[in-house]
Amino acid sequence: MGKRKLDFTATQHSKIAKLSSFGFGSDSNVVENVQQTPEKKTEKPDKVVHTSKTPSTRKFMDTWKFGRSWLRYDHKTKLMYCDICIKAQVCNSFTTGCDVLKKESVIKHESRCKGDNSHGFAVTVLKQHNDMKTAKAKAISKSKDAIIGAMKNVVFAGKYNLANIIVPELNALCISQGALHLNDLKVDGHTNYEHHSSIKEFQQSIAEVIVDDLVKEVSDSGVFSIMYLATLSGRVEPVTRFLGIKQLSSADAELALGAGSAADKVRYLVKFQDILNSIYKYFANSPKNMSRLETLQKVLEESESCTRFKQVFHTRWLSFEGSVQAVVDNYSSLVSVFLEDNSAKALAMHKPISTYKFLYVAHFLADVLKQLAILCKSFQSSDINFTAVHPLLHSTVGVLEDMATSGSGSYICEFLSKVPSQPCQDETGLCTFEYKGHTIRDSQQQRSEAVSVCHQFVKNVVSNLRDRFTDEGDARVLNSMTQLFDPLTYIHSVDGDVFTDIISRLSGYLSVCSKCKESEVSDNLRSFVSYAKTVLDQNGKVYGSVSDMVQLAIRCKSTYPSVAMAAERLLVSPVSTVDCERGFSRVNIIKTDLRNKLAEETLNNLVRISIDCNDNFCYDDAFKKWAAVKERRIL
Repeated sequence: MGKRKLDFTATQHSKIAKLSSFGFGSDSNVVENVQQTPEKKTEKPDKVVHTSKTPSTRKFMDTWKFGRSWLRYDHKTKLMYCDICIKAQVCNSFTTGCDVLKKESVIKHESRCKGDNSHGFAVTVLKQHNDMKTAKAKAISKSKDAIIGAMKNVVFAGKYNLANIIVPELNALCISQGALHLNDLKVDGHTNYEHHSSIKEFQQSIAEVIVDDLVKEVSDSGVFSIMYLATLSGRVEPVTRFLGIKQLSSADAELALGAGSAADKVRYLVKFQDILNSIYKYFANSPKNMSRLETLQKVLEESESCTRFKQVFHTRWLSFEGSVQAVVDNYSSLVSVFLEDNSAKALAMHKPISTYKFLYVAHFLADVLKQLAILCKSFQSSDINFTAVHPLLHSTVGVLEDMATSGSGSYICEFLSKVPSQPCQDETGLCTFEYKGHTIRDSQQQRSEAVSVCHQFVKNVVSNLRDRFTDEGDARVLNSMTQLFDPLTYIHSVDGDVFTDIISRLSGYLSVCSKCKESEVSDNLRSFVSYAKTVLDQNGKVYGSVSDMVQLAIRCKSTYPSVAMAAERLLVSPVSTVDCERGFSRVNIIKTDLRNKLAEETLNNLVRISIDCNDNFCYDDAFKKWAAVKERRIL
């Protein structure tokens, strides 16, 4: 029999394919045909990547957003998005955009919680992120409170001249009083923000904020002046440069230099200063001597309290007034201490002070220096302007000249009433008299020399003050400004000659500052003078001072620009160097013998803190500066 050719059907093919898949053998040709045929039928094309989704014909309902703040619909692409999944950076249909606009799709996406790309997983991730962010913010806020509390203690120490080593003690005191947030300054056993380096960083941040505030204030003001003191050859020469005026010496500095140079020209007053310094050193260097003086004062009931002796400084001539006053008040006890000591040093100081000449000069200077001190304190007032400089000066000069000619001072009159009018010889043939229980040597020569010394001193003072306080140059410009805004100038001026002089003086200066023609400035000034006269006639009680008239000119800046410019310059013109002097005094207070190794940067920061740090200081800005310097373990 011949062989019959087998005809494989589709069913037989599938069966053979299934058997062969389990390892059953077959003819190689059959297996090959079987394997090739299904492959052609079951072959699948590669995955098609859609570049864009076909817009759905369905509509998105806004009611689906109710209770689902994360759901967002883009009307342009007509796709739905999940903001939570996008923020959590998971990958699902709602992050790429879901085009199946069905509520079931939204509910299914919302309820899906399994898998790293599910909506529930994204919610968990965001919640953990927000919790971590909140915890970090609380930790930073807690650390911020601790740092700001430490900064406040640093400012307190700086204002009251306490050493940096006191700051940790202040922190401990505050903690004991309930400020427990300061405990966070100690991060761990190795990190502590109470170390001296941390305190210096606090001081630096606070000082930088103070400087930034000052610079901002100056920038916003538009008009300002700068005063500085330049020291030349050991002598202080105060100089002001501002607003186009090249050089202007301050009133209090000129007064100090005038009085100091007047004393230097009188030989006996130079010796008198040496005597006062010797007395100061005798008591300042010996608490025993000072205690002895206080005991004698209580016994003699000379005064309720012992006036401290002061050292005489040439650059701080007001110390001269305090030294003389102390000698006059403590004279009886002073002589008693020298006689009780009976040492060579004490007797050497007793001899020059037990003379008529010394007592007369001391009492006369007590009167004169008191008037000069009053004048100097008037010049140091914060609201003084150049209008008051010359009236105060002229009145003081008149009082000094009257004292020199008639001896009308209270101290000198009291002294002369207690001593004989003429020298009298005692039993030994010496001219002496009793004054406060002590023997005083006297002679006609001493009396004439004492009067001559006092007259010469007053003459020198008056001459120096008149030479230094002249109405010329820059001072003339400022005096013209004050006269322009002084209501008394308008009241007492009968004719217009006064204002003609004022306008001629100011027009040249203001034309340079404003870069306008001098004729335009003159016309502007004349218009303001006419306007000011009308205003004062109608509202004389309202505008009663220079400051009131200055404010009027500034309010009318658009109408009288040149006058407003003069008003602004007058407001910022410094009359005295008191602020500079206070800065020097503060440096001396901070840098004591016990703190003589302060670094220059630390000293500058402490000076800024002690002078310019007020109650409205923004500690948040200081904290931001401190935190921005470098990474902090406490944050």
